[in-house]
Amino acid sequence: TPSDARVFGIICGAFWAISWVLHDYIHFKRFSREEFDITTDGEVWILHFALGLVGAWLLLNVISRLFFKLVATGDVKAKAPQVLTYNVYAYCLGPSILALIPFYIGPAIALVWIVCLFIYAAMTRLAVKTSGAIICNLLSVGGVLGLSVGAYHLLAYLFRWLYT
Repeated sequence: TPSDARVFGIICGAFWAISWVLHDYIHFKRFSREEFDITTDGEVWILHFALGLVGAWLLLNVISRLFFKLVATGDVKAKAPQVLTYNVYAYCLGPSILALIPFYIGPAIALVWIVCLFIYAAMTRLAVKTSGAIICNLLSVGGVLGLSVGAYHLLAYLFRWLYT
């Protein structure tokens, strides 16, 4: 069952949420000459916290399902159930704690480490061939993260345009 893995994924999402707010704070302190205003800056920080928390869990769901669908169409040594893919991928989120390292290096290290763990887990635990593990993981992670970042920036642009 995915219940234990879900809790672990949500905890890892909390690390990403705290990291996003921490990076917002560092960016605000470094570049802003204005006083902190809870109605404008605080709303963005709360939104980023919620997106980090829910987004990590949602991305875990989408990436694990997409990977499972990609692998299921290809050649695998042994068929693993989708719930096993979800559980294995949830526990691969362990390096999310590194996202707390400031100055944007922490999230980058955590993300690269997580993708490497996805590939390794797909080969060892899910019995996917090396080429399939690499290609399917890069497609699923890259595609989902790329679309998510693009959607975030598009929505942020639209909100700035509407409120200015």
